[in-house]
Amino acid sequence: MKVAILGGGAVTRIFYLPAFRAGVAELQLVAVVDPSVKSLEQLEDLPDGVEKIVASFQAYLGGLVPGSIDAVIVALPHHLHEECVVAALHKGLHVFCEKPLGLTTDSILRMQAAAAAASRQLVVCQPRRSFPAATAIRDLLRTGWLGAIRSVRWREGQAYAWPAESLAQVLEEHGGGELYDIGAHAFDLLAWWLGELRVVSYSDDSAGGTAAEFRIGLATATGIPVVVELSRLYPLANTVEIELERGTIVWPLKNPEAFSVTTTIAGEPRTATIATASNGVSMLNAVALQLQDFEKRIRGLPSDGVGAEVALECARIFDQCRERQHRKSRAGEIASGKRAVVTGAGGFIGTRLVEFLDDRGTPVLALARRAQSCVRLARRAVDIRLADIREAAQLDKALSGGGDVIYHCAVASGGAEIVWKTVVDGTVNVLLAAERHGFRRVVVFSSMLALGNPAADGTVDDDSAAKGSELQYANAKREMERRCQEFAKTSRVEVVILRPTCVFGPFGRDFGSAQLDAQCSGEFFLLDSGQGLANLVYVDNLVEAALLAADADCPSGSAMIVNEEEWPITWSEFYLPQMRRAFGDDIAVPDVVMTTLRQLAAVHRRERSFPTVFRQAIRNYPACADWVSRNRLFRGWQRLRSAVRGKPAVGQSAPTTPRPADPAREHRKTLEASVSQAREFPYAEFFQSFFSTQAIYRSDRARHWLGWHPRVDRAAAMTETLAWVARAYPHDDAQMGSLP
Repeated sequence: MKVAILGGGAVTRIFYLPAFRAGVAELQLVAVVDPSVKSLEQLEDLPDGVEKIVASFQAYLGGLVPGSIDAVIVALPHHLHEECVVAALHKGLHVFCEKPLGLTTDSILRMQAAAAAASRQLVVCQPRRSFPAATAIRDLLRTGWLGAIRSVRWREGQAYAWPAESLAQVLEEHGGGELYDIGAHAFDLLAWWLGELRVVSYSDDSAGGTAAEFRIGLATATGIPVVVELSRLYPLANTVEIELERGTIVWPLKNPEAFSVTTTIAGEPRTATIATASNGVSMLNAVALQLQDFEKRIRGLPSDGVGAEVALECARIFDQCRERQHRKSRAGEIASGKRAVVTGAGGFIGTRLVEFLDDRGTPVLALARRAQSCVRLARRAVDIRLADIREAAQLDKALSGGGDVIYHCAVASGGAEIVWKTVVDGTVNVLLAAERHGFRRVVVFSSMLALGNPAADGTVDDDSAAKGSELQYANAKREMERRCQEFAKTSRVEVVILRPTCVFGPFGRDFGSAQLDAQCSGEFFLLDSGQGLANLVYVDNLVEAALLAADADCPSGSAMIVNEEEWPITWSEFYLPQMRRAFGDDIAVPDVVMTTLRQLAAVHRRERSFPTVFRQAIRNYPACADWVSRNRLFRGWQRLRSAVRGKPAVGQSAPTTPRPADPAREHRKTLEASVSQAREFPYAEFFQSFFSTQAIYRSDRARHWLGWHPRVDRAAAMTETLAWVARAYPHDDAQMGSLP
């Protein structure tokens, strides 16, 4: 039975192709169809005999030779499902469609009618139905062994990590967003277990656009309350809890094979883990099982495949949720004299800037490089477009229609070449595009690092001579500023450069989640007890400076530091409250003195020296290692060295005394292991100067030319930051909360 996959995106790459490589019953994959050459290139090697076809599904189905294939797998964005499914059915093909089959009941009814008219099978991929734990819970509930169900709570959430390749996975109007993504899984299983459900309450975090968090109250036909909480921003408990008369079922959603049952026996609660399988069930296995059920259904064999009639249950819940939503129309074309453009709009600073502009009623065009980063951004009903600033053609296409001000926040992390091309070449592209499309001003986000490694003490201002730095990012920012100032001398487009210090706040990475993650992996430490001075600016205060810079009367090409020097704080005072909020008051935060760091640097230089690398190469090459080990001179030298060092002779064992556990020593081992694997020493001069400096960065020029002062004081800023930390790094169930 020959099958073609319509859609070459992530779901095809991650699930369908591996399933077919492993073999799926009698199904034979013959083609993957997608209009994007890039998407097909990312699929790499296909199974033998599978063709990559660059075409839209309409063109492919329109030119299909009758009898060349028997079925299609629809792996397209959700809003294209109905058109594609109906077209395939009209061609006499069986259809296996990604969930959700449709976004409305009317859409599913039309597809169902087309399947009936064509006498073809229409099946929806609901892989969690193939999880042994899901089936076992359904069967256990039906036995009534634990009595009547009292309530159900489904909590599922984590930071969005799916490698989305288009905004269709993110924007609600294209069928994207958590409601249609994970909600389709949740509602399907709940209806499978409990029967028909209706929505009784609804809330989300939308600010006019696509919500990232949901709390949905449902009820069964008999009135059993069911609460579903979903999030693409924060980790939730990721469990289903079913409370019954005589016990509780808890299913960790990341475990497809097991769940726990708690009952009271002789007055004491007893918990047992129910293991339903031991063969390593995964989502990939489940997708393969769903495809096998599809094949059985086509052959008229008994099958658990999910048909269109079952998919109606999900669609009814979608309909009822939409009735309670309050959304705005996403901004379309805007008069060129009013529009603000934000590059890097999916990032920490860019998203907050878009939120401020939208709150002020400013029409916004938000440019982002990756759809995956746009979850927070999409909550606003602003115009979002994907564009890479390193590609001038993409910028020109995105900026068609012009505008007033460009806020250039885009940046990149990675290797030196990527950083340089983004920070330097990308900024030049933005400036030239602003000139071509008639923008008045570009506000460029630079960094305090453009002034090089921090001095040991004293003050730093915008007239301070730039110091050297081994950090490629710092050098790229300095060169970017130079290019901006050269551009400003001859262009009618005005340029203002902001040099923020260490930007912090909710969703911050460099001075937030990156350090918290490092603590989790054992790589975080305070240098010299964290007594270095942290020059900080809260993200809201920085955004205020950017908005002022858009209209400030200052010379084009001006560069100015943005820092909250009125609230000096050390790194320990800044980081320790975050660590304690994330991991508990008894968290141990390692401390490393400067002397130790310099010793590690010396060891790294020695280990990376040519003689050491050469010796390691010999040892790692079996033939060389064998030849050296058998050489008489080498063996004699080994014996002599052992005698000098007092090592025990062969056959004797040295006395050993077990050492007590020492957290500091264990951290040192982790640190040494991390350093030994790095090609370049990660804690070199820049790191040492940055985290030990006592210098204060002054923002006099920003205060004078922009009239800027920080409106949010440090105490309020830290309160907001710590509230975010508590949700992003919950260390107990109470913190895995609902919508605030």
